[in-house]
Amino acid sequence: MATENFTTYIELDPDSGITISADQISWSNLKSRGDLAYVYKDMGINHFAGDFEHRFQFYITKLDDYSRLEIWRISDVISAWHDPNSIYCELYNDVLHGYKLFRLGYWTESASYTEYHPLFYSTLYYVVVKRDETIGDYGTIYAYLSTGGYYDEGGSLVDTLSVPLPAKLDFQYLYGLVNTGEEASGYYTTGYVQYLDLGETSPSSLQLPTESITKNSATLKGKIVSDGGSSCEARFRYRIGLDSYSYTSWANGLNTNDIFDDAITGLTSETLYEVACQAKNPTEGVWSSSLYFMTLSERETVEVEDKITLEAIRNIEMSSKGQFYIDEEGNAVYKSRYGRRT
Repeated sequence: MATENFTTYIELDPDSGITISADQISWSNLKSRGDLAYVYKDMGINHFAGDFEHRFQFYITKLDDYSRLEIWRISDVISAWHDPNSIYCELYNDVLHGYKLFRLGYWTESASYTEYHPLFYSTLYYVVVKRDETIGDYGTIYAYLSTGGYYDEGGSLVDTLSVPLPAKLDFQYLYGLVNTGEEASGYYTTGYVQYLDLGETSPSSLQLPTESITKNSATLKGKIVSDGGSSCEARFRYRIGLDSYSYTSWANGLNTNDIFDDAITGLTSETLYEVACQAKNPTEGVWSSSLYFMTLSERETVEVEDKITLEAIRNIEMSSKGQFYIDEEGNAVYKSRYGRRT
């Protein structure tokens, strides 16, 4: 699986303590519990709506007394630390008990819950976060903390944390780092998080024949061949010849084998159009192979159900003195002063 590219994330960093590269978010003497700072990406509404498995690594060399910093979070809003309806992994220096902790927890508008394990400086930790909706009333979040590699790839398992969820929670935003924004002072932290892998693959889609073709409108149709492991979005593009493409809006909440469509208007009569579709989750899949359809002429009064392909059009002898039209059987017909060919 591909890891996340953090340079595509949105960053808020008023103290200039965060450095971002494609694979890593690092921070140096970041004032923990100071000004609100975060690095996040909008994954789409209800993107995390079922089971998932995320992997990442982290390393710390400084975590002052009372410091706290979230190094992974999924949430439904863009806001400060511990916002309602969020699940998070957090670094925390618990001075009262004398431990530096890795914590797994959730916050809702009415409840919170955490599990934790002690940490050591200058140690590369590996984390696998899973949601299993078959365990408990509303599912359970697990965090597998290990060193020397991920626990299921030969690493040494340090601890398994689990948090039962209090309600059905679905999420839109993914955070690689959240500084709490509590406006406290004097607490600083240094470290990095890297190689965030969502376990998702690019989705794929198939362009289906166009329907309900008129002289100036048509209904484009597509199918999700694979959603890549999570709900995805899809859209169409279309054009005349080698003109620039026009794009439809994204359709949301699609999964493998779902059919999606979009009615387009403002087309030119008696014109051949190319159309293709694309899905994303939010990793963008490649565009499907193109299909072609021809709008009806001004004279047409019947709706043509058969679809036109580029190969059929190429078989028609072209002449600047003729024109295309669609017969009642859905054939592309070339008309000239010498007669017609199909």
